[in-house]
Amino acid sequence: MKSIVTLAILAIALSASAKPVPKKDTPPAVKPAIPMIPTLPAHTNWGAVTQSGRAFQISGHPVWDGIGEFRADGKVFILWTLKATGDPCPGVYDWTEGELRGHWGFASDVSVNGKGELEGALSRDVTHAVDAPKEAVPPGF
Repeated sequence: MKSIVTLAILAIALSASAKPVPKKDTPPAVKPAIPMIPTLPAHTNWGAVTQSGRAFQISGHPVWDGIGEFRADGKVFILWTLKATGDPCPGVYDWTEGELRGHWGFASDVSVNGKGELEGALSRDVTHAVDAPKEAVPPGF
């Protein structure tokens, strides 16, 4: 009888120690921070910029117009439009030292890969700040 009680106590002790240790609350995974959205210069070599948060527009160049946005991965996407034909020309850029540096190409000649980068017949581009265009001053002023 004593051995049965001993076995029962041993079984209870072993089952109690075999219980899993309660898990501690693990903090939720931290999402990578979205890079701060820079403010583009008001005037660039490709035209005047209007910006609203991530989105922007470049207009006023005689040949090109562009609409773009700062992506969550830090890259900048611009869809250029050739004014004469309406041809779309996507471009992917990095914002570096106050300039947009990247590549663009005619939509018929490029594709976007799974990483959001362009592949195909690409041209390099740099979009940088320029002085504001001077207003025409009427004669005699």
